[in-house]
Amino acid sequence: MGDATETSKIQTALWRLIAGGGQSDALQHADRDIVAPLVQRLAKRTSIGLASWVLAPLFETFPDLVSEQSRARSHQRHRFMQASAIKWLGPIADAGINVVCLKGMATKHCFYPDPLIRGLGDVDLLVHATDVPGLVKHLRSAGFRFKRSRGTPRWGLSSEASFHPFVAPDGAFSFDLHIHPDDYPVYQSLTTQDVFAKSVERAAGEIQIKVPSFDYLILIALTNAARDKFGPLSVGSMIDVMVGLARPDAHCDWDGLMALAESGGYARALMAGVRLLAALGVPQGRLPDGANHEYSGFQRVVFDRVVRDYLNMFETEPSKRSLQVRDIVLISSPSVVVHRNLRRIRGMIKPWPGLPKV
Repeated sequence: MGDATETSKIQTALWRLIAGGGQSDALQHADRDIVAPLVQRLAKRTSIGLASWVLAPLFETFPDLVSEQSRARSHQRHRFMQASAIKWLGPIADAGINVVCLKGMATKHCFYPDPLIRGLGDVDLLVHATDVPGLVKHLRSAGFRFKRSRGTPRWGLSSEASFHPFVAPDGAFSFDLHIHPDDYPVYQSLTTQDVFAKSVERAAGEIQIKVPSFDYLILIALTNAARDKFGPLSVGSMIDVMVGLARPDAHCDWDGLMALAESGGYARALMAGVRLLAALGVPQGRLPDGANHEYSGFQRVVFDRVVRDYLNMFETEPSKRSLQVRDIVLISSPSVVVHRNLRRIRGMIKPWPGLPKV
């Protein structure tokens, strides 16, 4: 019983540290055998570099949690992907094609003091639908090719916002082209035009990139986490939000975001993300009213399981069934569930190719 209580205290303290709450006594006097697996799982879900940064005070107590060699490799990987992104974004700008960087490429330059802290998989680019043919032609001339995503279901690529990865000639880098900021129902109220209109410029090495406004970055990160059903793939997005909200100059227009979510039909998803942030230790002053309101009945049972998964850094992978349950119970409205299922049925008849019409 004592071990379980100590483990719970350490898990809670770790997430509060990630949320910007500082190191607690529970971590200063923690059992290394409890801390080490949690850090390893966090690094697996994000990267060693990011885990080392968000848990920096912890590494002062346990400096050998991650080897210097592992940190160096992680940093080298981050640097390589950053350089690749800049290498290919520059010519796009030179060609006069207007794009906005989404997700990791945006948050790393807006939320983190050093963009190399955060890793990068592919680079998500928002582009007006009318500019897609020109962008595809431009990148194809440089050797880019679309590559079918792994695990694509038999009804085809299910995203309405993006296409299959557009992979560079070396195969080590790819763009994910988006014509909407996020999938249905988000684009019903947050449009591509909205994101472009409120985009801002940030320096990325020797080039300037466009990124969404602070509020839209927070919203898109939370809707992405909800689309991943607050499973293992959502950890990076939730940490981005925590880091962004912890910035000294952070001010989020939660009323405006909630109004957008209400009009678009994804208020349940946004509020589930907000409540998860509160449960993981983000101070109430950084969140909207209602963040600390508890679910009741079966919703509370499902939500508590989500929180437990986060606290133990997803020690076990949630089953597909459990992810579907949390989607239906906490995240998606009935109309959204119907919309997705209808798309799957149509896709069984005529699978979606996941390629732009150019």
